[in-house]
Amino acid sequence: ERARQLADRERAAIESALAVALSRASDLHSAEIEELRTKLAEAEAKSQRAISQAQLTRAGHLYVISNVGSFGEGVFKVGMTRRLDPMDRVKELGDASVPFPFDVHMMIASDDAPRLETALHRELHKRRINKTNPHKEFFRVGIELIHQLVTEHHGDVQYVADAEALQYRQSLNMSDEDQEF
Repeated sequence: ERARQLADRERAAIESALAVALSRASDLHSAEIEELRTKLAEAEAKSQRAISQAQLTRAGHLYVISNVGSFGEGVFKVGMTRRLDPMDRVKELGDASVPFPFDVHMMIASDDAPRLETALHRELHKRRINKTNPHKEFFRVGIELIHQLVTEHHGDVQYVADAEALQYRQSLNMSDEDQEF
């Protein structure tokens, strides 16, 4: 709603500036008028995107990721994102707060991602690592059980059973000589 209101205000300001420019230019097609028309079209597109996103608030992606180097084997984060590129969220989670990037085991597009996430969290509740904070979405569980639950609540999906954990495994195998600058 805030995004729609902001886009509407931006569109109104551009329409006003366009009207002033048109009256000053006496219908001449100046560069300023064309620039304002382009900005107006962009503002209208933003407004439409905001409306579309509001209508799609339940659509998103459920992800199942792990970070063997940070949390060990058999620990998975089950979360959701509404980002257009769900990998942006995975990369964000693995940027600075953990020593290694996350591996993606499942990325599931869903028309009702919050419902799917809630169903999985409810089923996995007793396997939570942080039992006092339900907003921490890490579970000690096998990937096969997560796949089984996803299949029950969403349908069969492709998944990656074994974490690549490339940087972690390379770090384990790196000799002291390899670490020399």
